[in-house]
Amino acid sequence: MSLNANLEPLDFFIAEDQVNMQELMKSMLMSLGVVNIRMAKDGSDAFAQLLTKPSDIIFVDWLMKPTSGIDLVRLIRGSENPAISNMPVIMVTANCEQECVKEAMDAGATDYLLKPISPQLLQLRIEKIFPSKQDLSSPNTELGNDEDDTFWSHVTEIVPSQKQVLLKKFSTQE
Repeated sequence: MSLNANLEPLDFFIAEDQVNMQELMKSMLMSLGVVNIRMAKDGSDAFAQLLTKPSDIIFVDWLMKPTSGIDLVRLIRGSENPAISNMPVIMVTANCEQECVKEAMDAGATDYLLKPISPQLLQLRIEKIFPSKQDLSSPNTELGNDEDDTFWSHVTEIVPSQKQVLLKKFSTQE
């Protein structure tokens, strides 16, 4: 796969409690040319590591204990260190409920990616944040933060099987 940006100099972080998902995400990132990948099994460990060394982007699972992903997003956005508080945060979760997407975006997530993920969707999310080689030093962290954005604008790239499930679920709720 080819990206518009060279990701090699960037530091990526994965906060995920499931080892198999950590390895899957790491493998996908490596296939995109990422070489600097750090990981944590929960939000507390992730935040402690970020305080020591901020990352350029972080992928956060929602369901982690003792500190959840949503709590980690709030800790990141509440940090007094701009290198941490301005870091792009992509929530990676199986939570497809509209309330969860809204809560994540309200907490400060830059984007929202539904599991199962694919390398193509991961690449699209990264390209939205780092659109070109010139933009690596100043990531686009304002994705999806307009109050007028709809739920579907936050969940833009859904694998076809997920899209049908979500369309059916939300069409029956209206």
